[in-house]
Amino acid sequence: MSIARFASPTAGGGGTVSLESTAWGLGANAGLQVDGVPDVVSVGARCRAEVPLDLAGTATFNDVPAPFSAIRSNQPVTASLTLPVFPGEYTGFANVFALTLGWRS
Repeated sequence: MSIARFASPTAGGGGTVSLESTAWGLGANAGLQVDGVPDVVSVGARCRAEVPLDLAGTATFNDVPAPFSAIRSNQPVTASLTLPVFPGEYTGFANVFALTLGWRS
């Protein structure tokens, strides 16, 4: 997964660095749904827990100008990231208006 790619403005020209990383995280989801009016209105709520991620990958430098090539080589990168708690709500309506099509001859 590439999480960033940007140009590096340097003296004597530009270059690019590609940051690529992978991570696994474990989290939980919880939800509740209640039928306010059976078969017509339902309401619900859900919440996703925080998910901590420890990213590890590689920074790959391309087209590095000569004055910087000795100090800009490909190297490992690490980062920590926490996906936030994500609450949500739901309101649903079903069969509020029944539609009947017909004709008489």
